Amino acid sequence: MCDQVSKLYDHISDHDDSFVRRLPDLSLPLSTCSDGAPEGRQYVINMGGWLCALLALFVAKHEDAQFADLGCQDDTTPHWQLNFPPLVLGRIGEDARKDTFFVCSHFDI
Repeated sequence: MCDQVSKLYDHISDHDDSFVRRLPDLSLPLSTCSDGAPEGRQYVINMGGWLCALLALFVAKHEDAQFADLGCQDDTTPHWQLNFPPLVLGRIGEDARKDTFFVCSHFDI
């Protein structure tokens, strides 16, 4: 496993410029997070679409990258309805002989 981690770190180091180039896409809007106002929540929903599209670049089949709408919150202010942030699901590969790797992440800033 240590060899695999080393390979991952090497890959990240070798491609750090491409990661840095993505940062403006992630930080242009205000950091309003997902709470409070529809504008902030919409930014998080848009970021979910961006993340799903990026994930789709790495999957073999289109259906292996999914953007799931979780609907509206019940407890939001009566002045507007806020949608829950989306769930982004992805699968890279289907080899049952290989270990499963699960990532759970918070993608709003």
